[in-house]
Amino acid sequence: MSLAKIPVDVLKGVGEKYSDSLATVGIYSVLDLLTCYPYRYEDRRQVAEIDTMVPGNSAWLRVRVMDIDSRRLRNGRTVVNIVAGDGSGTLKVVFFNQPWRARQLRQGSHIWIFGELAIHRNSVQMVNPIVDTSPELPQLGLIPVYPASEKASITSSDIMRFVEEALNRAGELADPLDNATRQRLELWDRTTAFRKIHRPVDPREVVLARRRLAFDELLWLQIHLAMADNRRKRFSIGIRHDITGIDGGGIGDREGIDEHDFIDHGVVGSALDVGNGGSGIVGDGTLDTSGNDADNSAGNSAGIERDKIVDGKGDIGADSSIVSSFLRALPFELTESQLNALYDIAKDMSGSLPMHRLLQGDVGSGKTVVAAAAMLIGVQGGYQAALMAPTEVLAEQHLISLRSLMGEILVYDDGAIGGMRPFEIQLLTGRMPATHRRRILNDIAEGRVDIVVGTHALLGQAVSFNNLGVVVVDEQHRFGVEQRLSIRGKGVDSGSHDPDVLVMTATPIPRTAALAIFGDLDQTVMNEMPKGRRPVRTIWVKEAQDEARVWERVRSEVDAGHNVYVVCPLIDDNERLEATSTAQELDKLATGPLSGVDIGVMHGQLPANTKAEIMQRFKAGDVRVLVSTTVIEVGVDVPNATVMVIESAERFGLSQLHQLRGRVGRSDLPAWCYAIGKPTTKDGERRLEAFASTTDGFELAEMDMDIRGEGAILGTRQAGRSGFKLATLRRVDREFVEMARLVAVDLVSRDPELAMNNLLRDEVDMFISGAAHYLVSG
Repeated sequence: MSLAKIPVDVLKGVGEKYSDSLATVGIYSVLDLLTCYPYRYEDRRQVAEIDTMVPGNSAWLRVRVMDIDSRRLRNGRTVVNIVAGDGSGTLKVVFFNQPWRARQLRQGSHIWIFGELAIHRNSVQMVNPIVDTSPELPQLGLIPVYPASEKASITSSDIMRFVEEALNRAGELADPLDNATRQRLELWDRTTAFRKIHRPVDPREVVLARRRLAFDELLWLQIHLAMADNRRKRFSIGIRHDITGIDGGGIGDREGIDEHDFIDHGVVGSALDVGNGGSGIVGDGTLDTSGNDADNSAGNSAGIERDKIVDGKGDIGADSSIVSSFLRALPFELTESQLNALYDIAKDMSGSLPMHRLLQGDVGSGKTVVAAAAMLIGVQGGYQAALMAPTEVLAEQHLISLRSLMGEILVYDDGAIGGMRPFEIQLLTGRMPATHRRRILNDIAEGRVDIVVGTHALLGQAVSFNNLGVVVVDEQHRFGVEQRLSIRGKGVDSGSHDPDVLVMTATPIPRTAALAIFGDLDQTVMNEMPKGRRPVRTIWVKEAQDEARVWERVRSEVDAGHNVYVVCPLIDDNERLEATSTAQELDKLATGPLSGVDIGVMHGQLPANTKAEIMQRFKAGDVRVLVSTTVIEVGVDVPNATVMVIESAERFGLSQLHQLRGRVGRSDLPAWCYAIGKPTTKDGERRLEAFASTTDGFELAEMDMDIRGEGAILGTRQAGRSGFKLATLRRVDREFVEMARLVAVDLVSRDPELAMNNLLRDEVDMFISGAAHYLVSG
């Protein structure tokens, strides 16, 4: 910690010039310097003779300068050619733009050179080797190579020199991990790790040094998340939702439940039994609105019996609560993954602590049904629910889906005639007409809206809930941590409780990334697709001459009465971008391969009512081909759609491509996805190759992070997540992420505020705040 407060100019030789240069590359303090880690190492351990060297290998040679020639090229640069030998053979040594070498190296002198041997015009040579004019053998070992900056006039050798002095003067470094912990985790002490990562003798030392220093970074993050989770559990007041066991037994606090007993006794809570029949009309007459008291018992309505969930749609007798009526009325059987997710959610919502759960599943795995059931658990106990989506199109699609799923549900209302009223779902977005918006806001505040679906507009100061009990945040990666907390705060404002929060991701994210972004959330993974779904056959169309087959398939599917999506990255033509626009595509298709076919166009600049009308016509089959931008990438459900054509596919990310593919194959009909594109980069080729190789979203998520790195997966909105200097969330560090999580949870459970380890607490604070320019954070 003290090194973070010491400016780098205290080191000898830094001075004002180098101090400014180092600041340009983000080095202000001695700690910044020591955490400027080498990005590679040059192996200078080999000593050889010319005739024993193999082209492509590097080694030290002791040679005599036999001839020197210096000349200026047409571009003004200088090249110095030297012929050197060692008794076993001769080679040519070439120095580009180093004219002073002709003065330094005298004919007949003996020198050491280190470099890679190459073949050029049938003779061996070294280009720009390292030169040592001393008679003694140079230091052998691994030489660190640091990120240099020509613009800042700072070289790798400069940084290595300053690091050497810093290590010599720093002495022993404080270590927040005791010896027993280090031994158990097989970690070096911090001082050894810092010295060896900058001064390794062999590659194994680099591995062990990196292991310790990368673990520190991951531990800081996981402690921050564990402390946040611990504080939430200590200071939040949850709602004991209307959930009891089918045998009439009560359910205790979540953390006190024995999972074995929980399953054996069927205590999973309200109305999630799945049975046959059911009209979707509620009417058991019970309503427990006392759940805002964390010490109250749970409500009295019937709940899940775990065995019946697992068995599918069994007969649950007289239970007619909202959730069971909703699930019974579904026209399909829930998958095992959906049932397990409902089990997790019901278990959470039955306790005194508010739910704080991440639900992630592949495209089309049925997360919406699970989220709907979670919101209905709240509604049947007299609470409101909110679903926040990142775009208006997605919010509108959620509204349509929820209304379709929930049918003619009735809820109890003492103020209504007969004590019951129709279930109310409303939409709230920023573009709504003022009069309509005021009416919706008033209905929300008065409690007449049971579920409100919206965008960022839900976070506005004008939005006030009557009794918010459940919050669902869809596509969490598009929202910041602050926004998640803000919508949750609406529940605290509307009562003395914290609402239950369910966070959903649009596509799977790697487990290591999930622990980094959502380490403060419990996690449920849905890895099963609904029965009857077929994998979407995916073809990467690389050449223009192959496109004719694509449109033949499209025409064939349209003739069979099926729907087709054609997605373009642009709305209008753009001379600066080589990418297809919807305007260009519509003209090409209408006058070419799809002439005579009903084609619609949709993009984000259209008014909301126009977009809704186009989607309705597409679903109804009045429009067979929909040319669109990515506004349809999530939430759109048209089971009759069998073909997805993605133009300029190289312009899209892997997650986006997978989302778009998920718009087809949503029934038992065979489906195809054509990615048309010719990438100009290796990463672009790897991306499309990966996309065509698998339809498994979890596997694609790992591939995407391997290709682009965790920064592309996490984005910049997640505080403190992408500021690692050594650690990575890629598969190479998965073991460390898991290990850091376990250590962090253990430390925080025993010492919630790290009062007994001030050093570690201060380091965590520095990591999260970005103090001393150390780690980037939000």
